[in-house]
Amino acid sequence: MPCCVKSNAAVTKITESEIETFAIKLFERLRYQYIYAPSIAPDSDTPERERFEDVILIDRLRNAVSRINPNVPADVREEAVKQNLRLNSPELIANNSAFHRLLTKGNTVNYQDRAQQAWIQMLQNVGEEIAGKLSYKK
Repeated sequence: MPCCVKSNAAVTKITESEIETFAIKLFERLRYQYIYAPSIAPDSDTPERERFEDVILIDRLRNAVSRINPNVPADVREEAVKQNLRLNSPELIANNSAFHRLLTKGNTVNYQDRAQQAWIQMLQNVGEEIAGKLSYKK
């Protein structure tokens, strides 16, 4: 569905494809890696999701959290990842808002039995991969 931009009395149509191409180039300039969706689809030779509905690439998130936080216990890292997957509002906007908060503000994982706190800081700076920085207190 094209939208229009009015510029000096001339109307220029912008298609969804053009917006997508612009966004991809913008993120690539910020050092994000673009991956063509069909190449990681469930029915591809290199699937990275079980279903097309899966938005978060869980293995990539899990690997990034582990790579960035090698000294944090695996169970603490895994709990932080799981918290990011527990967005279950029936409203898409509420889920998007909650996930954005997790990406920009992080979340806390509390372990009362061991008095540990874990913090996963998602998306510290523009240009970093969506991964995580996790620290914990014993």
